[in-house]
Amino acid sequence: MRLRPNANIFDAVTKIEAQWKKLKPDEPFTYRFVDDIVDGYYKKEVNLLSIFELFSAICVLIACMGLFGLSTFMISVRTKEIGIRKVLGAGFLQLIKLLFKPFTQLVLLALIIGIPVTWYTLEHFWLNNFAYRIEIDVWTLVLISACMILLTWLVISYKTIEIIKLNPVDTLSEE
Repeated sequence: MRLRPNANIFDAVTKIEAQWKKLKPDEPFTYRFVDDIVDGYYKKEVNLLSIFELFSAICVLIACMGLFGLSTFMISVRTKEIGIRKVLGAGFLQLIKLLFKPFTQLVLLALIIGIPVTWYTLEHFWLNNFAYRIEIDVWTLVLISACMILLTWLVISYKTIEIIKLNPVDTLSEE
């Protein structure tokens, strides 16, 4: 049954129940609201979203920790090279470019592989289950890619800037 928008729900249900008992006294009166039924359909999606958010945060945290460890190792191996380059006149931006380039290339490779797989999976498996669905915009993927590159630079910048600020004499005399 459809109720008027300004109707008192409790009174309406009471009247409907009274009419039900007149027509079918042997059967119990049960009712549900359409809002509750629709909420039930989307409850699974809400639960799936919270699971995705949790595991995505864990994955990003683990990836950042690994990236930090890898950058620390790489910078410790290249400490003398950085010292020699500084002595020979390399500037701050040249050293930043030298140390950021391999990580940026790896992230770009990961994005080149990951974005088509993600797009295909979303378009053909998950979003097809909805009657009203969104289209994945190219700019969303570009924004996510830029955020991933910026996050990579942010994670590795701590150790990079720390090693660039060192005196080259200290780095070259460590034998």
